[in-house]
Amino acid sequence: MVRSGSFASLIAVSNATQLRATPGVQEPQIFEKLMVNGENRLEQIVGMALLLLLVIGCFVVLRPFVSALLLALILSYATWPIYVWNERMLKGRKGAAATLRTIMVAAVLLVPLIVLRFKFG
Repeated sequence: MVRSGSFASLIAVSNATQLRATPGVQEPQIFEKLMVNGENRLEQIVGMALLLLLVIGCFVVLRPFVSALLLALILSYATWPIYVWNERMLKGRKGAAATLRTIMVAAVLLVPLIVLRFKFG
């Protein structure tokens, strides 16, 4: 229970006064409050344009790396069962399992290249 004269009672009275509607006047909906005048609309358009520009800029910067990112995604998805098996063998040590998986993937990718280098050299 809120005591009369306390700070909480002042807040409660203030909130109740703000929430009370004027008789005969219908309160506007939330979206109507957001779109009261043209300035809010202009701010929204400018904000969306800047956001679009930012997304396009990020894409332009990341475009040279898309193939590497896709290869990383494929390798991580394909080697996930190995990680789970390593984690189980290492009794839940996630860091050690991740390190072991990284070494195994590097070995699988690098050993054939090294063998080819020395064979055709």
